[in-house]
Amino acid sequence: MIKKLVRQMSSTQIISAMTTTLCLLIDSIVIGRLVGVDAMGAYGIASPLLIIFAACGTMMVNGVQVHLGKAMGRGDMDGADACYSTSIVMSLALAALGLVLIFAAGGPICTLLGAGKPSAENPVFALTGDYLRGYMLGAPFFFLSQIMTAYLQTMGKRKLVLASVIAMTATDVAFDLLSVFVLHGGMFGIGLASALSYLA
Repeated sequence: MIKKLVRQMSSTQIISAMTTTLCLLIDSIVIGRLVGVDAMGAYGIASPLLIIFAACGTMMVNGVQVHLGKAMGRGDMDGADACYSTSIVMSLALAALGLVLIFAAGGPICTLLGAGKPSAENPVFALTGDYLRGYMLGAPFFFLSQIMTAYLQTMGKRKLVLASVIAMTATDVAFDLLSVFVLHGGMFGIGLASALSYLA
């Protein structure tokens, strides 16, 4: 029974861990094929920050799962409820921090990442900032979706986790294409497409 449970949980864990990677992969394909070389350069410059952002979410989720598992193993439903409430507050606090950093200090962050200085001859700087701003609008949805995945796994709702990942992937592709071909949203639109996919 334990071996079967570990197999089931492992597959769900792998799928949920791929969510951020899937969004970034989809964005890279759309940008590389449909937006242009400067945009691809901006995406590459922004990626390390987004990977750090995703790592913070993964670290938080792993901690939540450990504490939640301990509380449920003891039959401590109040402890499980407290873990849930605390994780939601932590998610929103991390999302707020990400939003404040990008919208208040986006220029210096882009320069620090390697986008250079703002100038008419350097379109990569503006494109990097646009992508980061669009992506970070989804910060609350990103963290909350990771937290909910942890709880759904603990409750044994593996099919719902898989359905969520499929919905996220399909939404990201649809909104990326809508942004490029219909709305002409540029890098901001592609970042925002990822944000909306996390909401989905």
